[in-house]
Amino acid sequence: EAVLKTVCPKGRVGSNPTLSALRGSLKELPFCIIGSFFTGRSSLDTGYQKENADLEFIERRDGKIMEQEFQKLANFRDLGGLKGADGKAVRKKRLLCSGELSKVTEDDIKTLKECYHLYNIVDLRTKNERNGAPDIEIPGTVYHALDFFQGEDDGQATGSVEQLQQMQSKEQVDRKMKQLYASFVVSTGARQKMYELLQLLLNTEKGSTLIHCFAGKDRTGISAAAILTVLGVSKDDITADYLKTNQLREKENEELLGQLRAAKVPESMLEAVHEALCVRREYLETSYEAAEQKYGSFERYILEGIGFGQEKWVQLRNMYLE
Repeated sequence: EAVLKTVCPKGRVGSNPTLSALRGSLKELPFCIIGSFFTGRSSLDTGYQKENADLEFIERRDGKIMEQEFQKLANFRDLGGLKGADGKAVRKKRLLCSGELSKVTEDDIKTLKECYHLYNIVDLRTKNERNGAPDIEIPGTVYHALDFFQGEDDGQATGSVEQLQQMQSKEQVDRKMKQLYASFVVSTGARQKMYELLQLLLNTEKGSTLIHCFAGKDRTGISAAAILTVLGVSKDDITADYLKTNQLREKENEELLGQLRAAKVPESMLEAVHEALCVRREYLETSYEAAEQKYGSFERYILEGIGFGQEKWVQLRNMYLE
């Protein structure tokens, strides 16, 4: 996510600040290595793809079945199938998460439309991120920009390059990430956008909604946590889904770190990069703890902080559980 900017205080290539910073720091590396991390694809294939594009899954060598792979859509996952309230399951092909849609291919678009019946695209990125790498327009869908942190200069943690450019160690990244996850709960702007997102889902009677930020892990992760909490999914299952990012990006992360080691990047920077590439249980737990301190529980945070009342919980469950 935006914390990747910590690897290079001065680098700025292109219009996406996160990718630009990483490129600037590692400009001696082949671009295909860096690009593979952000697209979720690599020339080093450790699995196989089924021929049917609508049933295109990856089986790793350890036997684990991964989520559907798109050509240019990273960290994609369908929240369907998770166990929710009253023993019901979250409906499949209704709630989707991913990284940005700035490079999706025609085949990716076809899969999203024909297999997942895509209707809403919810972009949680900042204005600068959207301008630098706009989502590719997908005909027949409705685009919604919900920037959690429009006021990036108000002192709160936003993950912006200005706040992160001084950090050069794992410890600094860890502190800023935890501050960011706490701000998801205490920020008025973030709570307002979360309400708009939940209300949008209530107004979507058919088709799927794809929620994304840049990498699909932090802003998207807390959004998924709130939605799944309303649907009655357990905290353990929500956390397990959140941690999928590490599994989905495992190969690309290790490949990039290997190239950094070969380039003799300082150990402190390697640790910062590794921390930035991953999600941690403690990060999401920071949001839960902030909610408990301010509202008594994560559920009360949604009810009172976000303002999404109990009657709307019932409506959302009726729509998104089966």
